[in-house]
Amino acid sequence: MLDATVVPANIGYPTDVKFSEPVPEWCVEVIHRIRGMLKNPQKVRTYAHTARKLYVNFSRKRKRAKRFIRKVHRQMLQFTRRNLKQIQELFNRHARKLTVSQRRFIQERIRVVETILLQQWEMWKKKSHQVKDRIVSLHLPKIRPMVRGKEWQRGGVWTEGIAQLGRRILFSRSFFICRL
Repeated sequence: MLDATVVPANIGYPTDVKFSEPVPEWCVEVIHRIRGMLKNPQKVRTYAHTARKLYVNFSRKRKRAKRFIRKVHRQMLQFTRRNLKQIQELFNRHARKLTVSQRRFIQERIRVVETILLQQWEMWKKKSHQVKDRIVSLHLPKIRPMVRGKEWQRGGVWTEGIAQLGRRILFSRSFFICRL
């Protein structure tokens, strides 16, 4: 027997630009880790300082025009795309120097970053903020946003990240399984 319900998860509200910021940061971190394992690491241009400066300037600005938001969002997506290509090149070249668990983790996270990038580009091109099965957290990719309460009926939208929780009954004992 399986009973499914949902539980709240503590994630930030996923605006497009705010969500685009941790993804290139993770990519740069992985690039530096892989480079650190090499004997003669070749320098890689990640534009991490430029991306961080762009995001900080964006977050400090009180009033943001739509044109400015779209410009920053596009630039963050371009940083992510460039860094993802660099990770894939480094990973393909030096995968044998990583442990099996590191390889699996990086491959899984690369798939998540690719999905996020595709979703964000699709939303940017369509000038939309909705996409099917939207990933709202890099570190918890299976969490989905859900409208909570009756706020949506009054015109306001209050969403919250949720994780699906399943309950299995085996041998007359109940087990809760969090599907993240």
